[in-house]
Amino acid sequence: MSLNRKLTAQSHDPNVVKNVERQIIREAKNEETAIKHALKDLSKTEKEEGKAYKHALKAKSAAEKSAKHEQTTLKKMHKAQHSHDVAATNLHRANNDYQMYSQNHERLVDEINSKKQEIENCMRVNDERTRQRNKKLAALHATNSDGEDESHLGLPSSAIPAQPNGTQDIA
Repeated sequence: MSLNRKLTAQSHDPNVVKNVERQIIREAKNEETAIKHALKDLSKTEKEEGKAYKHALKAKSAAEKSAKHEQTTLKKMHKAQHSHDVAATNLHRANNDYQMYSQNHERLVDEINSKKQEIENCMRVNDERTRQRNKKLAALHATNSDGEDESHLGLPSSAIPAQPNGTQDIA
């Protein structure tokens, strides 16, 4: 039975009110848990991004160092052709590593931005749903404890049981 049907059909029953309150609280807890998991995932991805950034810097430094070494070995090419070939290989490997780590870093930055956007959307939805739940709870409490007319909940006045003194009980 949906939440609104419970509210409109039997709002005067304390068990229905308790069940509706429990359901609302359960929904809120589930959303909070989902947000906590998303925040943990974001934190983990940010850590990975930081590590990827450090690796990219190290790889860039290694590439620059290899390039300098290549220049030095070119000057001594007649004496050290073999050394030059090794340095060129290292430069190629370092450039590939730098390119790979840079691409990984860019991918992680994009993923972080995407996850931040998802979290912002989740938080907006959660805020709206929290406002709706609070309105429902306020309506429940107002009709059950203040003695107000329940017609705003969609109950016909005939659905409210009559008291022995001839008045209708709306609490």
